[in-house]
Amino acid sequence: MLRPPQLMQAVRLNPDGEQTVTNVTVPQATGDEVLIQVLSSSMDGTDLEQIHGRHTIATTRDITQGHEYAGRVATIGESVTAFRVGDRVTGPFGIHCGACTYCSRSQTNLCLNQTVFGFGRDGAWAEYLLAPERVLTLLPKPLSFDYGALLCCTVPTVLRAMDRSPITPGNHVAIFGLGQMGLTAVMASSMESPSTLIAIDPISSRRQLAIAWGATHTLDPSVENAHTHVLDITNGIGANLCIITASSLAAPGPGSVASTAFESVARGGQVTIIGLIGDQAANFNHLISKEFTVLGTKASLGPTYVARAVAQATEGTWPMTRYRDIITHRVALNDLPTTIANDRLRGSIKILITPPVNDSQNTSEA
Repeated sequence: MLRPPQLMQAVRLNPDGEQTVTNVTVPQATGDEVLIQVLSSSMDGTDLEQIHGRHTIATTRDITQGHEYAGRVATIGESVTAFRVGDRVTGPFGIHCGACTYCSRSQTNLCLNQTVFGFGRDGAWAEYLLAPERVLTLLPKPLSFDYGALLCCTVPTVLRAMDRSPITPGNHVAIFGLGQMGLTAVMASSMESPSTLIAIDPISSRRQLAIAWGATHTLDPSVENAHTHVLDITNGIGANLCIITASSLAAPGPGSVASTAFESVARGGQVTIIGLIGDQAANFNHLISKEFTVLGTKASLGPTYVARAVAQATEGTWPMTRYRDIITHRVALNDLPTTIANDRLRGSIKILITPPVNDSQNTSEA
C-alpha cells in the first residue's frame, strides 16, 4: 500500500446545514492513532437528522460527517501494537476516553468524555479516517467492507439492547418502527423463539421485509389501532417486550409511540427504547397499574459489541446476507451533497457511500 496523499476529498457540514465536498488535509497518525483508508461507509437516520438540524448533538463547526466505516490501515502511530499497515478494520461509531469513572467500570457507552465520529470529531465520509487503536476491530476477509460498515452501529446497538431485554420462548414481542434498527431487532428477536413477533410500521415494503426476517404478524399503525391489535393478537395479554425504534409512526389519534407501547405492554413486561425518540408524552399510570419496566439502551463505544457482531457475522450466526434487502441506495462520496439536496434518498433504509479509490492504493479485496 502506498503512503496516503497530502489531500483527500471529504463531505463537510457547516453549522448552517450546508454540505460540500472539499479537499482537506489527510490527518497524520501519531501515538496510539490509526489512519484508515475508508473503503466503505454508510448513512443512517442520525446523519440525516444532523444535516437538517434535528439531532440532539448540534453541529457547531465545520466537520466531516459519517460514523459508520470500514477500510484498510494506511499508517499507524508509533505506539500502536495491535494493527499493521494493510489490516482490514472496522469499529464503533464513536470513541470512549478509557479513563473516566464509567470507562473504568467497562461501561464505555456511558463515557463522560465520549466523542462521535461526524459530530465531535471528523468522520468517515472521506477518503481517510483517524481513530485510536483501542476502538478498532479486525474485519476478517470473508466479510466485505460494505458489511464491515454495516456492523459499526445498528447491529451492536441491537445486540446491546437484546442483552438487556431477555426473551423467553413463548413470549410476545412487539417492535415499533421498521427502519434498519427495527428490522435488525426483528431478526434478533426471532432468534429467541418468541410465540408472537409483531412488527409495526406504516410502510408496506418494510412490513414485508419484517415477515421475511422473522415476524409472525405486522400492523399498519396509519390505518389500524396498534394497541388494540396487539391485545387481540396476544389474546388480551399484551406484549411481554415492546421495543421502540422510531420517534413517529404516523399513527391515527393523539397517542405517541411511547404511549402506544405503554398501552400495549403486558403486565410485568418491559418497554425497551433503542435510539433517540425525542420528547414524547405517555400515561405513566400504566407504569404503576401494570408494573412494567422502561429501559433505555445505548451501544457501547468500545470494541466489545462490534467485535461480537463481526464474529457472529463471520460464523454465519448473524445472517448478513439479509442486509442486501435494506441497502436501498449506493452513492458516490462526491455526489452525496447533491443527492441529499435533491431529495433523492426518499424512502431509503440503508445508504452505502463509496469513496473515490485510486487503483494504485491497493484497495481490492484480494
